[in-house]
Amino acid sequence: MRHKRAVLGSVLVLMAIPLAGGIWWWSSRPTINVLLITLDTTRADRIGCYGYPQAQTPTLDELAAKGVRFQWAYTPAPLTLPSHSSLMTGLYPPEHGLRTNGKGKLPAEIPTLAENLTNAGYDTGGFVASFVLNAKFGLNRGFAAYDDDMSGTDPTEHGLHRQRPGSRVVDLALNWLRHPRRKPFFCWVHLYDPHFPYVPHTDEFGDRFQKRPYDGELAYVDGQVQRLLAYLDSTGERERTLIVVVGDHGEGLDEHGEHEHGVTLYNSVLHVPWIWSGPHVKPGGLVKQPVCLVDFWATLADTLGTSQPTQQSGRSLRKALQGGEISPGEYYAATDDPLLEHGWSPLRSLTTEQWKYIRTPDVELYDLLADPHETKNLASSRPAQIKDCEQRLAALERRMTPREGAGVLLSPQEERALRSLGYLAGDTKKQAEPGEPLPDVKRMLPRHNALNRVRDQLAAGKLAEGEQELRRLMAQDPTHLKTQLLLAEALIAQAKYVDGLQLLNEILKQHPDECDAWFQLGLIEAAQQHYAQAVAHFLKALQLRPDQVGAMYNLGLALVQLGRPDEAQRYYEEALEVDPAFVDAHIALGIAISAQGGVVEAIDHYRQALAYDSGAVEAHSNLAILLTGQQQMDEAGQHFAQAAKLAPDNPETRFNYGTFLLVTGQPQQAATEFEATLRLKPDHEQARQRLQGIRGK
Repeated sequence: MRHKRAVLGSVLVLMAIPLAGGIWWWSSRPTINVLLITLDTTRADRIGCYGYPQAQTPTLDELAAKGVRFQWAYTPAPLTLPSHSSLMTGLYPPEHGLRTNGKGKLPAEIPTLAENLTNAGYDTGGFVASFVLNAKFGLNRGFAAYDDDMSGTDPTEHGLHRQRPGSRVVDLALNWLRHPRRKPFFCWVHLYDPHFPYVPHTDEFGDRFQKRPYDGELAYVDGQVQRLLAYLDSTGERERTLIVVVGDHGEGLDEHGEHEHGVTLYNSVLHVPWIWSGPHVKPGGLVKQPVCLVDFWATLADTLGTSQPTQQSGRSLRKALQGGEISPGEYYAATDDPLLEHGWSPLRSLTTEQWKYIRTPDVELYDLLADPHETKNLASSRPAQIKDCEQRLAALERRMTPREGAGVLLSPQEERALRSLGYLAGDTKKQAEPGEPLPDVKRMLPRHNALNRVRDQLAAGKLAEGEQELRRLMAQDPTHLKTQLLLAEALIAQAKYVDGLQLLNEILKQHPDECDAWFQLGLIEAAQQHYAQAVAHFLKALQLRPDQVGAMYNLGLALVQLGRPDEAQRYYEEALEVDPAFVDAHIALGIAISAQGGVVEAIDHYRQALAYDSGAVEAHSNLAILLTGQQQMDEAGQHFAQAAKLAPDNPETRFNYGTFLLVTGQPQQAATEFEATLRLKPDHEQARQRLQGIRGK
């Protein structure tokens, strides 16, 4: 709807615009705030208002009682970045191009909800809890403020898994909400806590959720939502704030053999909570017709009176918010992670009011009215229904305009596989090429779960046990690429380089374009000080996958050993462009820059390293040395002391601290550090000489 104005002289006259459900009064400026809260990894059936008796979710339950609850809301993808992209664009994953986490950026030509609301006169702020939604992936577009800072998060986590607790995200959102403003706000708060691994939050709940940690995470998140609502109540903004709480996807919790999410399309991972409360929402509403996250923008725009998205696959649900009837929708969902991670068949699904159809080599059909948990596959007994659902799914796909996310990189094998499934632009009708079909996920889930257990073993340092389990899995399927690569990783971690080389060469005979195999070959050559060969292997890995940060970083290390520091610096910088929280790359770049006299810039990189990992000893030590040279002695002393505290058994950190204490007039404290140095390294001649100098005074 367009805003209407009539001007008589200098007087602005408000126009009454009748709409279904009553009369709304609009001025030339929007007046309703919007608070969007997305709950990561949240199943609808684990929330109290969705019928789960063991839930501790009073805030969400109250919101539902005061607003409208969609009983059957579905996500179009069981992954965080694709699902949020659909929420913010009104498009399905094939249309916005983001089909998995960590790969690609939202294409610039696709408008976002935040851009739309900014143009409509809103002050916009986004606060996300996971690196998966980092600005580099494009969802920051349109937000005046977008806080995705992962400093202080667990430095042992892989970049995509870095997360920050809901309390910190809510703190940041509340600080932003307290800013004086003359505009209404659109505030997006993303809470990641229910994601695996689950924490029972014993500090808040005692032992209540010790055996149900996932439920504990949801109880914790409910408390964070309550903090946001309490602020709105305290400021009087609640009455003019439209509050939307929605899950981005669910969690398997071992149903259908899936512990987490991403590789199946069952309701356990697609069915999410969706609650609306506030202005223009009739209290106590329950909508039983199926809806989807792609409907969000159209519904919000219709409710606020802002412009609709120019391209959309969703529809407005405004009538349902006001107590009216809507027709049942039919919705698409997809996951390509089985293909991208394992080489198994990707999945597509159609969900209607009654039917769930999953396109896979061994197709699946479920009657959701009789069997909402999808326990009985009716495919073999309902061929006519299978045909009808496939035709409707294909029709949905034909209406889409497929895109690829900006910068998405596909291997030749991935591209061929996706084309055969009608996924890539320009080839939407092409059928699978003749030949053996890709493995069905249902048959492969036991292996998927076993590999996840092995990864946990390796991460815990149980290398021998992990290797043994991987060899057992290899005996069952000697050609499974993920198993082979994980075994190579375990061998390298144990310095079993001969076995590792043999395995990697066998992998490359079958998969010459496998980036990770070339990368691991580079690690083996570097470990044996064959730096020229290591450089060649890392470059090959980057040729195949230019965003491989491990290859960039290790290539830089190898180039330094070959006396080519300028080239090394370039690759450290590229690694940080991909992963700004890569602590070791910050340290390596600091060393490279300081060697060329760039002290101030090097100091900045050491500070950034410590922002992401306060326990990075080398960053503390190197920063202290540079600060000493800058005569910033108080701060330098703090970093020398912290390095010695964190690494008490490192003779060089103790020696450096002792030297600093000596030159700053603290000889007795310095003597203690030099004595510790000599206990750790009796032949440390400089420490001996300086200790003798102190004792001779």
